[in-house]
Amino acid sequence: MFPESVRNTAAVAFQLGISAVKRGYTFTRSAMWITTTSFVVLVLPVLFETETAQMEQAQIQKQRQVILLGPNAAGAGGGAIPGGMTPPMPGTAVAQPPPGR
Repeated sequence: MFPESVRNTAAVAFQLGISAVKRGYTFTRSAMWITTTSFVVLVLPVLFETETAQMEQAQIQKQRQVILLGPNAAGAGGGAIPGGMTPPMPGTAVAQPPPGR
């Protein structure tokens, strides 16, 4: 069918391609392992410590607010109605839905 030299060249090229793919896969696998474990060992503890420090600062800020304003003013945002709604001002009419609904 094809000459011997063409078949040999094709076989060598195919084997080189397979070898290159195997080496690439092995290298990528090793690089991903090194990157992932380095991230877990070096970066995650820093992230956890940063989050812990932020939570501690928030707690200290909340305690200062309770000390300055009293325990009732700290949770409700200065006396507002929970849910973000403000009470109507005295002497103003409250809008009513149109009839029929």
